[in-house]
Order: sequence, then C-alpha cells, then structure tokens
Amino acid sequence: MSFWDSKLPAFGTTAQIATLLAGVALAVMAGLWQHNEISRDNQLQFERLVDRVSIEIGRRFRQPLSGLNGAKGMYAANGQVTRSMFKDYVESCDLPNNFPGVRGFGFIQRVNRSQLESFVAAERADGAPNFILHQLPTNDNEDYFVIKFIEPAANNVGAQWFDIGSEKLRRAAAEQVIDSGKPTLSAPICGRSLKVL
Repeated sequence: MSFWDSKLPAFGTTAQIATLLAGVALAVMAGLWQHNEISRDNQLQFERLVDRVSIEIGRRFRQPLSGLNGAKGMYAANGQVTRSMFKDYVESCDLPNNFPGVRGFGFIQRVNRSQLESFVAAERADGAPNFILHQLPTNDNEDYFVIKFIEPAANNVGAQWFDIGSEKLRRAAAEQVIDSGKPTLSAPICGRSLKVL
C-alpha cells in the first residue's frame, strides 16, 4: 500500500464534505437572493397600491366639490335659492350614481344672534313650518352657522337646522373655509347632546 493509497479515503471524505458545504453555501445564497427579489417585488407592489389608493382617495374627496360648485352656481345665477329649488338640484345630481359615498349636499348660513328671529321666520315661511334651531348647549357666540338646507333629508336626520357653530371643531372648520375660500375637513368630532332653541 502506497502513501497515496492510505490518504485517498481521507482526501475523498474531505472532498465530499467540501462539495457538500459548497452546495449548502450556494443553496443559502440562492435562497437569500430569491428572498431579496421577492421582498423587492412585494415592496414595489405595495408602493404601487399605496399610490393607487392615494390617487383614489384624492379623487373621491374632490368629486363632491363639482356637485357643491353646481349649487354655488345656482346661488350665483338666482341670487336667492328656496328650499324646494335646493331639493330639486340635489335630486338632479343622482348622488348614489354620481357621488357614491356622499350622504348629501347642504348649505350652511351664517346668522347673527340679533337676526335669529327673522331668520327662523323666513325659514318657516319657505316650506319649513317646523324649523327649530338645534345646537350644543355651549354656544355663547355672537353668530350661528346653521345648516339651512341638507338633502336628501332622509339620509341626514338630525343634521337639518343644526348650528355647527355651537361645536368648536366644526366652527373652526367653517371659519377656515370662510377665511381661505377652500374646501376643508373638520377634525374628528364626537357626538354630544343637543339643545333646541
């Protein structure tokens, strides 16, 4: 038996172990590469979905503005809008089909405290004989922001004739709209009990 004959089995075992380790290392590297590719693809897909959802949310927030701008145009054309005119306008908008998710369109009028009696009398004469101002008990402001019209009324029970100015977050949003002339979202609002005037 030669020197090399005695070393071959040990060399063969070492070569087999080295081959095995090289195979395991290549498999781990391939697995890590594939994991990174899948993670990168998932991240790209997630970013595309975020972009798509962001665009859709923006579109859905802007879409009702076209309907509200139509109501604004009605005021500009007529000078004065009656309750029945506003109701007819909102019915013509076909909210479920043209503005999905929108519960209704409304008009808020700012009324000074000194003009409240004449405002209520005018609303009662304009097809709302049961008009009663609703507000939160804490309103000690000099003016009201009254939801004069809101249609469809069935979708907005409790909102009609409510003074949004009696709640500080809604008032802040209304004042921001007046100051900026731009659409505004109010901060989140919790329900409270109302008082009737």
